Amino acid sequence: MLWLANLSGEPQRLKVKGFDGPARLDVLDEKSFEAAVHDPAWLDSDSTFIRKVGTFELPSYGIVRIKSA
Repeated sequence: MLWLANLSGEPQRLKVKGFDGPARLDVLDEKSFEAAVHDPAWLDSDSTFIRKVGTFELPSYGIVRIKSA
């Protein structure tokens, strides 16, 4: 499992290595914050499944959790 945070006001393009196979991607940002604070199980229910971890964009001030599936 890997947690990453963007501490800047600009989106950041990331390239992540070290994960083999599919993974779950959870992003907490201004779009998902309200759902997350109202649902204690949000982190386990609103995942995006990806085939391979590679390059993605992390929104400004966003937090991402990458977990092997």
